[in-house]
Amino acid sequence: SMIFPLITFILSIIFLNEPFDLRVVFSLILVGLGIYIIGKSKVGSNLSSKTIVKPKSNHSKLSKSRFKAISFGILAAFGWAVGLVIIDFATNEINRILSVEELSSVIGNVIRFPFALLILLSMVLRENYRTKSINVNIKRSGKTWALLITGAIIGTSIGAYVYTEAARVAGATIMALIASASPLFSLPLTYFINKEKITKFGFVGVILTILGVIVIIF
Repeated sequence: SMIFPLITFILSIIFLNEPFDLRVVFSLILVGLGIYIIGKSKVGSNLSSKTIVKPKSNHSKLSKSRFKAISFGILAAFGWAVGLVIIDFATNEINRILSVEELSSVIGNVIRFPFALLILLSMVLRENYRTKSINVNIKRSGKTWALLITGAIIGTSIGAYVYTEAARVAGATIMALIASASPLFSLPLTYFINKEKITKFGFVGVILTILGVIVIIF
């Protein structure tokens, strides 16, 4: 799914008339390779502590699951790319028409959030209907609700505004590159919260990702 910066770059050239920039291509390669190495190192460290036996009878099921996972990942990449390009175009159009600068991002989010709510609500209702017999006795604790509300305020509200404003100011391609480097920023949190240590191989990925971000910023 982290191929979405590349898709965003292509869509921006086609629909937003963005110029072809070799720095962006170089940054795409560095960030993409860095994130791949970080992900590979984390998966490798998790698997090394476990002994996995794959029954022959489950081989076809694993193949189907892998194909399904890859398909969803590619669809997610296209969805993120298309959404980011639309955000870039729409917020700048709002600003051009109304001349409201930063408020154009707020207006854009006010318009798009109700549609997101309807789609997500329909998915939740469908899932609750399917698992009604399983979840009937499950109760959410006060701590769970507090974490959900905190996550909504920080991620969905503040995060969405900052994400939209960054897309408006910096452009879809640059925003996609920086957003794809999010595993780099999550590493300190995983270390302090989950006590996960990065391997030497993963550290190489960190360096490459940082270099990719530096290339696109400077």
